[in-house]
Amino acid sequence: MNAAAEFGHSAIQNVLGHCYKNGYGVTKDDVEADRWFRKAAENGSVEAQYYLGCKYEYEENAYEAIKWFCKVAEQGYAAVTKRLVELVDMTGIKIDESDIVRWLRTAVENGDADAKFLLGDCYAFGRGVEKDEAIAVKWYRRAAKSGAYIAQTYLKAVEQEDAQAQYELGVCYACGLEARKNKAEAAKWYRKAAEQGYAEAQYSLGGCYSCGSGVEKDEVEAVKWYRRAAEQGYAEAQWFLGYCYSDGSGVEKDEVEAVKWYRRAAEQGNSIAQFRLGDCYSDGRGVEKDKVEAVKWYRRAAEQGHVDAQFNLGVSYRYGWGVAKDESEAMKWYRKAAEQGHYAAQLYLKAVEQGDLDVQNAPSGTHEDRETVGKYDAEAARWYRKAAEQGDAKAQWCLGGCYESGDGVIQDEAEAIRWYRKAADQGYGPAMECVEGLKKNGSQIGASQYN
Repeated sequence: MNAAAEFGHSAIQNVLGHCYKNGYGVTKDDVEADRWFRKAAENGSVEAQYYLGCKYEYEENAYEAIKWFCKVAEQGYAAVTKRLVELVDMTGIKIDESDIVRWLRTAVENGDADAKFLLGDCYAFGRGVEKDEAIAVKWYRRAAKSGAYIAQTYLKAVEQEDAQAQYELGVCYACGLEARKNKAEAAKWYRKAAEQGYAEAQYSLGGCYSCGSGVEKDEVEAVKWYRRAAEQGYAEAQWFLGYCYSDGSGVEKDEVEAVKWYRRAAEQGNSIAQFRLGDCYSDGRGVEKDKVEAVKWYRRAAEQGHVDAQFNLGVSYRYGWGVAKDESEAMKWYRKAAEQGHYAAQLYLKAVEQGDLDVQNAPSGTHEDRETVGKYDAEAARWYRKAAEQGDAKAQWCLGGCYESGDGVIQDEAEAIRWYRKAADQGYGPAMECVEGLKKNGSQIGASQYN
């Protein structure tokens, strides 16, 4: 087999790649597997080309992934064409749009209904072909007749002005679901549905204005649309409107108004609103401080799986904040939070397992500081600091985040930079991204320390 493979037989090379990949008859060896897959791919094996495309996509090497997917698409395999289009749109990597049109035509010839809609989009937006709305509609109709959901939705949205269809079409364009991702087109369809009073579309359009997605960023306009959805009882919009009042984004800061909207969403079972309402009662923001009421809302959110609420509930049982002390109940909620990746909870459980006497001590920092920054956040910051000082890169990154946002500590950009740098110096990727982000955002500290 090896002789035939070395001679250049692509099918045998591909088989050898699978043998080394899975340990069939040879010692499992990913490096050797990749070598044979590459040889097979270079000799025209579609299966090997597809394997390399998937491998590089998983490794987030978009250029290499697109390169190999293009080779597969070139050989007329319709299934990969849509995946290739999604990857191109997601990464912004430029390829010849006329090639995409050609590959979509091949997919259409092979009976792919979704490819008909994507081809219609090419004509609608002039991508790879001259813009022609009449031809675009022709392809949309063909796709709808073939059973393509997005094409059927499109026609319903246009011809019947159905608000739900308009909203769903916006979602398809926003997320690249059966359509090429197009933020401006998503915002357009959200607006059409929103103007008809469709609450989910109003909320989504508010999100577009909050982030500047498909429209110019405008926090005041975002609040306008959040409010319209919130007044219809849409819980997601209610809690986010509460956040806008709490943060002063697009509206004058008003903690009492924030509590009002958090409560409306919380009473509908929204776990984020329940958690935030718990925070308001814990810290006395917009409402009289009430530890018992805080625990009540943390519990409701925690029981729905809200990880920060689970951690806070664990802390509450551990110290007897708003509830009777109960170490076993504390451990239960710490474990639930840890299982979902809450790093402070994981660090606490690790300390317990190692018999760390410091576990029984009160949270670090002065009482005044804890009241200023929030005692639950202070508890998390305490565990990040303890591990960070022992060289834990992830904890250093987490502690940097605490200082950057003022969660659990007094906000201090210099300290944020210092801890991010410590984690970055150990090669911790997220911390390196934070350092770069602060530099790009014009942080003077970042500029002086890292340029």
